[in-house]
Amino acid sequence: MDTRTAAGQAFSDGGGPIADVLWAVAEADDCDPTELPPLGDVIDPDAFERLVAESSSLVRISFAYAGYEVEAYPDGTVRIRDRSEE
Repeated sequence: MDTRTAAGQAFSDGGGPIADVLWAVAEADDCDPTELPPLGDVIDPDAFERLVAESSSLVRISFAYAGYEVEAYPDGTVRIRDRSEE
């Protein structure tokens, strides 16, 4: 099982946690973020950003998106795991 971690990497050039997730998944999928399905179809973007911004470092936000299991942490870490390899 291949897990990719983007810890402390500024994928989105400061675009926030939503952009970090999009860039991390796009990199794992070898595509442009604009080619991915809308993230808003999977999660509530406003609630996600609030959770990341207001949570302690012990919180992990996990969801399935575009064939990947995504884990996002308040410290900016985004972990991507290909669900087809489970």
